[in-house]
Amino acid sequence: MDPSPTLPPDLEREIFEFLACSNIRSIPVLVLVAQRVRNWIEPLLYRNLSVVNDNDRFRHGNAGDVIRISTSDCLKVLESKSASFFRDHVRNLAFTNVPSDAGALIVLRCSRALSLAIFQTTPNPSWLPAIAEMGLLQVSLDINPLFGHSRIDFHHRAFARLSHLDLFELPASKGWVSDICGLPRLTHLSFNFDAGDGENIDSTACCQILAECESLEALIFIFSDAFDREEYDDCQYFSDDPRSVTMVVYAFLEDWERGATRRDDYWARAEMFIRRRRSGEIEGREYSIPVDWEP
Repeated sequence: MDPSPTLPPDLEREIFEFLACSNIRSIPVLVLVAQRVRNWIEPLLYRNLSVVNDNDRFRHGNAGDVIRISTSDCLKVLESKSASFFRDHVRNLAFTNVPSDAGALIVLRCSRALSLAIFQTTPNPSWLPAIAEMGLLQVSLDINPLFGHSRIDFHHRAFARLSHLDLFELPASKGWVSDICGLPRLTHLSFNFDAGDGENIDSTACCQILAECESLEALIFIFSDAFDREEYDDCQYFSDDPRSVTMVVYAFLEDWERGATRRDDYWARAEMFIRRRRSGEIEGREYSIPVDWEP
């Protein structure tokens, strides 16, 4: 009997990839087994890249299958890897309170990411060419600083493939409603409601979007807490269209991380609510998704 039995390489790789995907936090240990194992599974660690400020307050998330990485550690990995490493492996990218220059460099390297979320971070126009190269399907951001003092251009190729758009602030340009309606593949659109902001989206804009955006499947009005929604929710016109809902999202980063790892995020919950509203399981006049609602 062979004292050192070996498995076929394909089977060995499948076993290690299964282990890594079952518990992503085990990857830093598993990569120590052998160089071939590192080559197989280390890229899985960066598929969903959640880059946060070096401040410890942001370092630890609740999701067991997402590892947040500090800005400084991320830049160290960038320096240690080939230029193609992040390009080939990062598919979902989020920033939280990341310095603009660091964010610009990371965006440049992650040129094949499909989802981008920019939280508590100010993008600037220098990011736009790199973002355009990504071919994004989903984006969450304050769009105004991305265009600086120029008119916001929703016809820019950065948005050509976009299906999901989440805007933290209203676009600061005329004609933005019609421009959004012209996005060719947009199916999901959300706006964040700020109780202290006098620039929140109004009923006229929402009704125009619902009427003119032919591809739209969901229009979501997001509140940061239940009290604000109860106090300021005056969207009765939402009851006229099953695609329109309001909901509360307490923690955007955690929600984005759930979506990046194919678990239910707010988009998925809204889709299910809309589906049941259309089928009659939920009354059409009910457009406010309860905080504790489970599909």
